[in-house]
Amino acid sequence: MKKLITSFVLIVVIQLSVSINFGVCQWEQCEGPYGGKVNAFAVNENTIFAATTNYNSFSSSGGVYLSTNSGQSWTQTTLNNQRIWSLAISGNNIFAGTDMYGVYLSTNNGQSWTQTTLNNRQVISLAINGNNIFAGTDYGVFLSTNNGTTWTQTSLNNQDVYSLAISGNNIFAGTAGDGIYL
Repeated sequence: MKKLITSFVLIVVIQLSVSINFGVCQWEQCEGPYGGKVNAFAVNENTIFAATTNYNSFSSSGGVYLSTNSGQSWTQTTLNNQRIWSLAISGNNIFAGTDMYGVYLSTNNGQSWTQTTLNNRQVISLAINGNNIFAGTDYGVFLSTNNGTTWTQTSLNNQDVYSLAISGNNIFAGTAGDGIYL
């Protein structure tokens, strides 16, 4: 009898484990931006932002979209008709990296956007550490310490920087052809 109870408990635990571990893999498509590619997400309190691109020049679906109801519905912001590669949020500031027009900044939850002085680069990745905003571009990494008012090119130049990550005091840059820089 003891073996039977032990076996029963073991089966229940395994079933619960399988249900818990694999039950979360259920995906369903949201009512969201269609016809483009979603490159990045960023979350600011209860608002989710999605960066999209669309290679069809006749479509206006590229830009930044937002959802305030956990992704059930999406609204395009005024930063539209742009290819957006990256997003980053610091406090009330939302930064968007574009295909050819640099970095845009919104200070009012995406209602309006202002182009920063980094305005002539493809900005593929963004990362924020305190007051430091890093922009990975088609020509290296740029740094702003004043919310995008001014930008300085770092010593990592002449590289296509596709990804940035910050760990403590280290920033990692993933490049198109030469691997990872620290």
